[in-house]
Amino acid sequence: MCQFLDHTFLCRYVSGEARVADDESLIVGWYDLDDLPPIPEHQLERLRAAQDFSGTTDFVR
Repeated sequence: MCQFLDHTFLCRYVSGEARVADDESLIVGWYDLDDLPPIPEHQLERLRAAQDFSGTTDFVR
């Protein structure tokens, strides 16, 4: 059996360049929410939840 647990964090850009730092990613970048590349719906849901964060942790299935 295999189970996955994903965490989503609301973060704020402070400084630096986005760069690939491991062998799991090919490219990385900073994007405005209105200018995102195509991504799966479940990831868009996570971004919406982070954007609407009220200060209380949510657990979503």
